[in-house]
Amino acid sequence: MQSERRMGQAGFTLIELMIVMAIVGIIAAVAYPAYTRQVQATNQQRAQGELMSLMAGAEAYRAQRFSYQGYTVPATMPLADRYTFSATISANNQEIVLLAVPKGPQAGTGAIGIDHQGQTCLDKANDTTCAPGSNPWK
Repeated sequence: MQSERRMGQAGFTLIELMIVMAIVGIIAAVAYPAYTRQVQATNQQRAQGELMSLMAGAEAYRAQRFSYQGYTVPATMPLADRYTFSATISANNQEIVLLAVPKGPQAGTGAIGIDHQGQTCLDKANDTTCAPGSNPWK
């Protein structure tokens, strides 16, 4: 009789398991969006660092050639799966704007830019472009 009683008390009931699963589901539903936002913010900061590095390279290019004419963004870039990096050079070849346009899992976070004067922009409402000097990085 005692062995029957021990077997009946071992383990969890189906209700207990369902409650635990519901709690885990609620925690996951709250935690995953926060985790995703944090990953996007980290990638955005990394893209800002890449733009600053690109601008340093563009300035070195200009110092050697007295012009941005012919400067291009390297074909392979870190974060290439999350951002498209591009350079826009003015008609007189003395001004440049570098942009990082989000794509893939980073889409919806806004375009990031920097110009030859060091003015920055982050337009969270626009994934395609931003104007340096407006909405600077924080």
